[in-house]
Amino acid sequence: MKAKKINLSADYLTALSTADFTTYHYKILLLLAVQPMTQAQIADFLQTKKQNINKYASELTKLGLLEVDRIEGKNKFLKAVNSFPKANEPTNNIDQMTLFDN
Repeated sequence: MKAKKINLSADYLTALSTADFTTYHYKILLLLAVQPMTQAQIADFLQTKKQNINKYASELTKLGLLEVDRIEGKNKFLKAVNSFPKANEPTNNIDQMTLFDN
């Protein structure tokens, strides 16, 4: 696998470190930060059911942490977003910081 440089802002990392996520949330984010994958590929890699990955990926997508990279036929490749949307950018997602409040 080709090495990929990932730049993450301090605010992004701080929010992730205080988030109430499961291990699977973090594993999915790390996998998709390296390369886009389908939910089936993630499930195979993590040796779990695709339904579980669907749940976690949906939660991360609603938070604006995952997005669709590309679609090939019926396969939707997801990728990690390495920063939060800027305050003036419109978003259809719920407020990202609501899950990160202590």
